[in-house]
Amino acid sequence: MRPSIYINISIGTCCLIFQLALHLVYTLKKKIPNIDNKLYSRMLLFNTITLICFVSLCTFNYYNNKPIATIFNKVALFSTLSWALLFAFYIFMVVVEKKTDIVKYVTKNEKKIITKPSRPMRRF
Repeated sequence: MRPSIYINISIGTCCLIFQLALHLVYTLKKKIPNIDNKLYSRMLLFNTITLICFVSLCTFNYYNNKPIATIFNKVALFSTLSWALLFAFYIFMVVVEKKTDIVKYVTKNEKKIITKPSRPMRRF
């Protein structure tokens, strides 16, 4: 085996095993049914698909099976783009949720309390 392909397959396989363990722990854990958890579980799924495609792509490239490697390459690209879109949407949902929590907190507490810092600030 060529060293670079052997290293790619080995690292990809290790990442896939770690990803499957993470996916198993996440699915066995009790979760609150909200949109954050649904998005995160889909992100885990797309990441697992990407890793499977990556390991398969490296393996088929090693055995010079170009047509199947091309298919795995396209599926890996699609799943990576889907993961990136889900990740952006996940960040957007978390930020919007925190902003609404802050707005609720400020409207609930009409008075704002300003406290002094516990120690004086040093000037440089």
